Amino acid sequence: MIRTRLADLKHLIYAVLALLILVVLGEVGLRIYDSYTGQITRSDIFDQGIVHRSWTTHHALKPSETQQSPTVGETPGVTVRINSLGLRGDEIVVPKPPGVYRIVCLGDERTLATEVPEEETFAGQLEALLQQYTRQRVEVVNAGVPGYCPLLSYLQVKHQLAALQADVFVMNFDMSDVADDYHYRRMTAMSRDGLPLNCTHPKLLPAPNTGASPDCELLLLLQWGKRTASELVADNIGDGEADNISVATGRYAWLKDDPPDWSPYIEQSMEPLQQLKTLTRGLFADLLVAAGPVPWQICPTASGGEALRNEIGVPVGTHCASRRPFQILADYCQQETITMCDTSPAFQASDVPATLFQEETLGYSREGHRLYARELAKRILRNSAGIWERPQSSSNSQPAPQATTHRDPRSTPQ
Repeated sequence: MIRTRLADLKHLIYAVLALLILVVLGEVGLRIYDSYTGQITRSDIFDQGIVHRSWTTHHALKPSETQQSPTVGETPGVTVRINSLGLRGDEIVVPKPPGVYRIVCLGDERTLATEVPEEETFAGQLEALLQQYTRQRVEVVNAGVPGYCPLLSYLQVKHQLAALQADVFVMNFDMSDVADDYHYRRMTAMSRDGLPLNCTHPKLLPAPNTGASPDCELLLLLQWGKRTASELVADNIGDGEADNISVATGRYAWLKDDPPDWSPYIEQSMEPLQQLKTLTRGLFADLLVAAGPVPWQICPTASGGEALRNEIGVPVGTHCASRRPFQILADYCQQETITMCDTSPAFQASDVPATLFQEETLGYSREGHRLYARELAKRILRNSAGIWERPQSSSNSQPAPQATTHRDPRSTPQ
C-alpha cells in the first residue's frame, strides 16, 4: 500500500515538474518572440508603433518619432515622421509667425494616412493647392491620430492644439466615428455642463480594489491566454450581433441600406462638433467639417481584401448606396450653423472609383487623397474669399481646383 502511494506521488511530482517545464519553456519562447515583435506586451493598438497611451486623449502619437510604416499587400511602407508636438510632419513654429495662414486637419487614421508619403496625403496636397491662391504662406498641419473621433479631437484641440493659433480647423468625420465615440465616451470625464474634460487610457489607472497596475501580469502566458480567449469569443459572434455597435463586425452597421436604429449613438457622436465649434470660435478660428466615404459606399470592389472585410463585418462585394449617413451629418451641421464639405459626390462621380482607395486598407489611395484635397480646397476658397487671390504663377505648382459649381451637401437628397 505504501509503495503504491509513493509510486502515485512520484508520478504526480513528475507530472507537476513536466508541467512547470512546459510553462517555463512556453514563457521563454513567448518572451523571445515578443522581444522581436512586441505582439504580446504591446498587442494593444495603443502601444504599437507610433502610438502611446494618454491621460487626456486616451492615446496619442509619440513625439519625435520616425518609423517605417509596414508594407500592406503590394503597397510598400513609407517613412512616417512625428514632430515634437506629436503631429505628423515638420516641426511647427509656436507662436505662429506673421504672414502664415495655418490650417489644422483633425481626424483618424485616414487623415494621418501612414500608407502614403507626407506630401501625398490630402493635408499635404491641400497645402500645395491653396498656396497658389495667396501671397501668405499656407501651412496645413496633419493632426490625425489612429482611432480618433470628434470627441477625442475636441480634447486634442483643448489640451494640445490651441497654442497652434490655427486659422481653420478641418474636422474630418469618418464613418467609423459613431462606434469610436460609443467606445471612448465611457472612459471620458464630463463637466457638470456635459463638456468633455479628459479621456484617460484605462491602463494608466490602478486596478480597482487592489491598487495594482493592470500591467502587473508579468507572465506573458497569462496575457497571451486572455487575448486568445477574447479573440475566440469575438470570432464566434453569431449573426444576431452583426448590428451590435460594441463589436468590430458591427461598427459600420449604420451605413446599411436597411440600418439598425442607432439614433442615440449617432446624435452622441456629433455633439462634439458643436462643442468644437464653440472651442475654435474662442480661439478665433473657423471650423469646417468634412465627410468622406468608406470604399463600399462608392464601389463594391474597392478595398477588396477578404481578411479586412471579414474583420469589419462587410463582405466582399457589399455596396451601401444609402445617402442617409451623409444627410444626417449635413442636417446636424446646418442646425448648428457649421460649414460642411461632403466629398462623397465627387467620389461617386469618378469613372474609376475603386482606384480611389487602398487595396488592403480602408484608407484613400494617392488618387483618393488628391480628390479629397481638391474638394476641401474648393470649400475653403469659397468660405474665406477675402484671403485668396488669383492663382500664383509657378512652374512647380499643382493644378488648381476646378472652377465648377459646388453642390451644397445640405441640399443632397437622401
